[in-house]
Amino acid sequence: MRVPVFVWSGAAAVCVFVLLAAAAPMRTAADRGSRPGQPRPGMVRQLAPGKLLVAARNLPDPNFSDAVVLLVDLNDRGAMGIIVNRPTQAKLTEILPGLAGSTAAGTAYFGGPVQVSGVLALLRSELVRTDCRKVAADVYLVNTREVLDEVLRAGAGPDRFRVYAGYAGWEAGQLQREAALGAWHVFEGDPDVVFDPQPDSVWQRQIRRTEDLMAEHSANVLLASR
Repeated sequence: MRVPVFVWSGAAAVCVFVLLAAAAPMRTAADRGSRPGQPRPGMVRQLAPGKLLVAARNLPDPNFSDAVVLLVDLNDRGAMGIIVNRPTQAKLTEILPGLAGSTAAGTAYFGGPVQVSGVLALLRSELVRTDCRKVAADVYLVNTREVLDEVLRAGAGPDRFRVYAGYAGWEAGQLQREAALGAWHVFEGDPDVVFDPQPDSVWQRQIRRTEDLMAEHSANVLLASR
């Protein structure tokens, strides 16, 4: 899986391709031998581009502890996602020097530990875009300089446009194994979660939602067994 990202050096942007299958695997509860839950094949079947991954409680890997990830790509060579709830203090004017409109878009987000010198962006657009990849509903992945320039010049704010340094990557079969062992809760993609105005509390709200749904399911199973 080859994913173009922009590597910024001073005022220059260089487009490079990253081979996900060659990326170093990231360790999670599944890799470390800690199992947050029993194997759940249903979670694996739910995995698909556009889904949201909510990290299980007490996930030991600091890269993904309390993370909410938008799954961008998934195939037999690996998986790619963007962590959507990790704002940084870095202003876009610092990592995107010389680009008009970068002030309006606010600060950059930490998208994941792979290719952290690279830049990707997510755009929310009611209009159908053919110049970038649709990920979920009206959310598009921006990975070309032309679209990046266009959106920034238009003055898009963080409610519709966010820039991420780095991304999350899994080698072939790794994410499926982690999901089966309960490291991730899988939900339908929701633009309101991706562009939540309070990203710091997104995981807490999503994990409570997860636990409420699990409790409701357990109660229904108990009632059905009587």
